[in-house]
Amino acid sequence: MAVEVIFPKVDMDMDQGSISKWHVSDGDTVKKGQAVFEIETDKSAMEIEAPADGVIKLSDVKEGASVVIGTVVAMIYAAGEVAKSFSSSPTPAVVPAKAEMQTLPDTPAPSLDSRFRGNDGVAGTGVRATPLARRLAKQAGVSLNLLAGSGPRGRIVAADVLVSKPAKAASVAVPPVSGMETAAIRALYQDGSYDVRPLDGMRRTIAQRLVQSKQTIPHFYLSATCTIDTLMATRERLNAAAPKSTDKAPQYKLSINDFVIKA
Repeated sequence: MAVEVIFPKVDMDMDQGSISKWHVSDGDTVKKGQAVFEIETDKSAMEIEAPADGVIKLSDVKEGASVVIGTVVAMIYAAGEVAKSFSSSPTPAVVPAKAEMQTLPDTPAPSLDSRFRGNDGVAGTGVRATPLARRLAKQAGVSLNLLAGSGPRGRIVAADVLVSKPAKAASVAVPPVSGMETAAIRALYQDGSYDVRPLDGMRRTIAQRLVQSKQTIPHFYLSATCTIDTLMATRERLNAAAPKSTDKAPQYKLSINDFVIKA
C-alpha cells in the first residue's frame, strides 16, 4: 500500500512553507529515514525523511514554491506496486461515513453567539482568521463569520476583510508589506553595478516581516552624546602598533564598533 509523504508543520504559527531542495528524484528507491526533501519556513530549515521503504513518486511541487501544510508532496510505493498519479493538494479532513454519522448521538448545535462571539463582543472570533484580519474586521465592524476566507484551508486574511463592503465604507487601510517598488530601488544604483537574484522563501518572509515591524509597530528613539576622546586615542595607538604583513599592510584595523562590542 502506498505511503503518503506529507508537507509537515514545524512551527506553531506556520500555515505554509516551501521545499528548498529535493534530495531524491522521481522513481528513486528510498529507505525509511532517508532525507527526501528540505523545507524552509520563515523561522527554520530542516530535512524531512522518508516514512517507509519503496519507490518514490514526486508531485509537481517545484523547489522554492509555496506549499500549504498537509499537502501530499510525494508517494512511496512498495516493490512491484503500480505507481499512480496523484494530486498535490492538502490532505482533507476525515469525515465519518454516512452510516457512521447516523449512529452519532444527537447533540444540540452551538449557537452562533457561542461560536462566533468572543469576550470583545465582535462576531467572528471563533473562525479561522489571521490576527491582522481580526483587527481590521473589528475596526470596520465586519462579522468574520460572514466572510469567505481565501487563505490556506479557508483562513480569512486581511484582503478578504478589505474587499467586503463594510470594510470599504470604513476606509480601513493596510500598509504594504513590499516596501519600495523594485524599479525605485534599482534607480538608486547604476545599471550593471548589481546582480538581480530571486529571493528564497525564507529571505522573502524575513523582508516582509521587517517591513511590517517598521510600518505597523509604534517606534520611539533614544539618543545619547558620548565623549570618546580617550577611546579614539587608544584606537589610534593600537592600530599604529598592528603588525605588518609581507606587503607592509597592517594585519588588522580596529574600528569603534570593535570597542563597543568589547565593552
